Amino acid sequence: MKATITVKLKTWGEMVKEYGLSANGDIMCEHTFIKHMKPLAGAEVEVYKDTSSSNSKLVLKTVVNKWSISRDMITTNSLFEHKLL
Repeated sequence: MKATITVKLKTWGEMVKEYGLSANGDIMCEHTFIKHMKPLAGAEVEVYKDTSSSNSKLVLKTVVNKWSISRDMITTNSLFEHKLL
């Protein structure tokens, strides 16, 4: 069982302003925040660290999808709280 942490994601507007949109409407973060993830923007979500890759990415814990969450999608307060900076 993987240990999870709860983090707060930035809002859609914050990420669009900071990173911009691609031609197909996705936000251009380190790991693209796809438009299908928009309902999660601004929400508190559970993530776990995927240590199988060299960059130890964070993965959104969901039943259906395995979406990568990059640190630039997470609010600064959550990053400090969980020592992810």
